[in-house]
Amino acid sequence: MRNNNTQQVQWSTELLSRAEQIVLSTLFRQHAGAFISPKFSSAVWVTEGLSGAEARVGLIGLRQKGWIKTTRKTWGELLYYIPNVLLPQLTEVFAIKVGSGNTHDGSEEAQHIGQSHMITRNHIQVLHEAEVDIAAEFLHLMAWIIHDGLPLTSKGMIHKRTLRQLCSITALHESHFQGLHIHDDDQEGYPVHIAIALDLLLRLGLLEKSDTHVYISNERLQVWINRSWSSMHCEIYNICAERYGMSEPYAQHFRSRLLILAPAMNEWFPIRSLLPWRDEVQVEEQDLLRCDNPNPKSLSPLHLVQSWLRALVGLGFGEVGHDATGEVVYRWLVQPADLCCSGDPIYDEKLDKEKFGLFIQPDFEILLPPEAPPHVRWRLELCAELVTRDRMSIYRLTKESVMKAVRIGFTLDQIVLFLNNHAMTGIPEHVHLALQQWGQVPEDHLAKAPNPSEPTLEASHRADELVINLNVRSQGTINTAETPYEEDDESHVSTELDELWPGYKDIPEMWHREWRKYHASTVRQIASKAIEWQTKLELKRNEDIVYIIPDRIEGHGDWMLSGWVTSSLGENVFERQVLSPRDWGNIRLIVPDHERSAT
Repeated sequence: MRNNNTQQVQWSTELLSRAEQIVLSTLFRQHAGAFISPKFSSAVWVTEGLSGAEARVGLIGLRQKGWIKTTRKTWGELLYYIPNVLLPQLTEVFAIKVGSGNTHDGSEEAQHIGQSHMITRNHIQVLHEAEVDIAAEFLHLMAWIIHDGLPLTSKGMIHKRTLRQLCSITALHESHFQGLHIHDDDQEGYPVHIAIALDLLLRLGLLEKSDTHVYISNERLQVWINRSWSSMHCEIYNICAERYGMSEPYAQHFRSRLLILAPAMNEWFPIRSLLPWRDEVQVEEQDLLRCDNPNPKSLSPLHLVQSWLRALVGLGFGEVGHDATGEVVYRWLVQPADLCCSGDPIYDEKLDKEKFGLFIQPDFEILLPPEAPPHVRWRLELCAELVTRDRMSIYRLTKESVMKAVRIGFTLDQIVLFLNNHAMTGIPEHVHLALQQWGQVPEDHLAKAPNPSEPTLEASHRADELVINLNVRSQGTINTAETPYEEDDESHVSTELDELWPGYKDIPEMWHREWRKYHASTVRQIASKAIEWQTKLELKRNEDIVYIIPDRIEGHGDWMLSGWVTSSLGENVFERQVLSPRDWGNIRLIVPDHERSAT
């Protein structure tokens, strides 16, 4: 899968300096989006052909250009991280480098995955079917909350009886999310699938809390139901990945590879080829299908893969199976490219241009195809009972469902107008007559008197649309563990040479400007400064030019210099060596210059 966003990022990475590219790819490969301590030793970078000083300058450039962000622990320690929004794009740019140590652009890996898919697509046995479309499920849950309410105890928890009702009406199941290890062990805590659903709705801004109730946020709701399904899926997926996906680099790499290197929607492909560092993980078919590790402190890479696949199944994003050879395979039920969104599209105009609707049957059942836009499903949720969820969802009009709609502000005229406008074959005559009879029920049996101690609820009419207005106070969220990190507001990144290289102004300029011979004592001073700054020395040995990243001086009078050495005639591969000052002639201290490194 290739998209314009990824091509733009790959194009922009090519504008980075060599040091910046190496630092970015190395940090991405080893840490993904996890927090990184800035305390790097030369040994970390020497395998990449960089000195510690070059890496420091590369890191400065990446921070200034936004590729690397900083945060601080509450006690002040500075940490680096790659923003989550860049992980999918960097996954494609550096696809093969993850786990292999080789720098490629990922195109060969993507082709390999496509070829594997073509071989394995036949004779698939589905082992874990997607249970629910999470975006549609949220409309169902919110309609239930509007009808039945969500009262809170004095401790701010949902009443146990209401919690049981919530569990009974949702298609989400806790078994799909137990492997994420976010279940609250408190005996008053919610089942993990309910905790995730409520947390997501709060994060999306669709729920708000008062002291005594949880309510629907009307302003956000009206925006939400007029979005496309794909934009809903995108925002839900990215919140899930950020909040519930485990933060280990292996887990982050797997999530990004599953998204970026996969074929298109509904195409089966093998999981094994997407595993980061796959040579280090022995995977058997049944191992990928179990999720039984109970200890979150000792999670294996295999468990990280298992738990995310099961969560995707539970959210309706994909399905797991195996092919005729027993290879574990996966397919997306949504376009993976749509889940890489970085903006906030609120409305898809093509939904109005295409005629999607519902089919009202003589037995009062309503057939709703999956192509029907969210705002149609939402209004149907408010005035009809959900019977079955499938590719074609089935609702049923009943006297009770219509009365419940009227209690929250619908009029019978609005219900009939909505059904008429969206019924592809009209309303059967006897169904229309039944609606009129139900509307003759005395008004005091339909209208629910507002409770002055609770937020008010009003309804207004726009064409065939019902707009529910809730006067609520937003207060608090479901309790979650607070992260011990704070966003770093410091935008200044030091590039002054004397700050980058302490004592720079005190050394003779000729040490790094000129290439020449020095007295043995001066050579030792230059070597000591190179070790302090973690930078390279350029040496002339016989007729060859060599570079050394020194790390230790041994001895006094007849001293030796140890470090990593490479020849200018070689492939920039450093080898561990011990040199004597007698082994070289001219010497120069290499001081990476930030301005020069960016060109």
